[in-house]
Amino acid sequence: MIGNIARRKRAGVVSRVHAARALAGLAGVLVGLAAARGQELVLTNLTDPAPVNNNAVWDTGNDSNPSIATDGLGNWVCAWQSTNIPGGGVANDQDILVARSTDAGATWTDPAYLNHYAAADTGADT
Repeated sequence: MIGNIARRKRAGVVSRVHAARALAGLAGVLVGLAAARGQELVLTNLTDPAPVNNNAVWDTGNDSNPSIATDGLGNWVCAWQSTNIPGGGVANDQDILVARSTDAGATWTDPAYLNHYAAADTGADT
């Protein structure tokens, strides 16, 4: 599933299209470049996909519904639903995790809870 798309425009033409994708059947959120023609987005495979969550290789929780946004100046934020607990473990409910990049997606912060009470709540956050 492709999540939200962040486009970087130059003189009214889409020059770079970043997309976030949750891995079907696997844990993790990938971000990478997707193909674009003019204003038409062609979302097939991501080019050079890289995990946003640094635990993507070993986590056992569920990651889904990623969204990505940029300010066009190299700052990116990616948010997604997850049953993973930042730092390790799996929760009984889904929480919203976020990671931030200040170098156009080359590196990402460790995933963190979006809300301060995520570790204590029992309902799924959407």
